[in-house]
Amino acid sequence: MTSFTAIEDVWWIAHDGAETIHSGRLAEGQTLDTGQPFFETFINKLEWELRVIVLSPALLSDEIEEDDMVSLDEQLYTTQIDHLLYDSRRTQ
Repeated sequence: MTSFTAIEDVWWIAHDGAETIHSGRLAEGQTLDTGQPFFETFINKLEWELRVIVLSPALLSDEIEEDDMVSLDEQLYTTQIDHLLYDSRRTQ
């Protein structure tokens, strides 16, 4: 079991490297316990979002429809715009 206490606001991913993935955000001082073998933290929201996409079994499936990829592209574009407009000011 992994126990993690955030010393600053972070986004996190707990996963088994295969099919199970949990993710979220922890505020400074919050603690998270997980039984997953892998636990990753990110201070940059965009890096966290991209890592979730890489780890997500549904997104890596051969069953992805072309329309789903368009939605994913739109989501990534929106995330990048949000990051450029808002996150860069918060992290500096």
